[in-house]
Amino acid sequence: MAEWLGCETVEEMNNAHDGLHAELAQWMGATSFSLLMAQGVALTPERQALAALEEEAVLFVQRWLQGLKNAKEETWLAF
Repeated sequence: MAEWLGCETVEEMNNAHDGLHAELAQWMGATSFSLLMAQGVALTPERQALAALEEEAVLFVQRWLQGLKNAKEETWLAF
């Protein structure tokens, strides 16, 4: 997964990934159900589904940002 996201190590991927959950949730004014679940909070089935969608969104944005970085675009955002 780390390699697919363009990261050299799993630690690099995790550092960027967890922070991106928090940043996206804050930007959208939403709760990060993925981070709550990672903390061991029990979620309803509906919130589990939202956590899964959030995970997909974060992976997509992380991959997109890495692609922009690799393309040496000057407009990419660093999280």
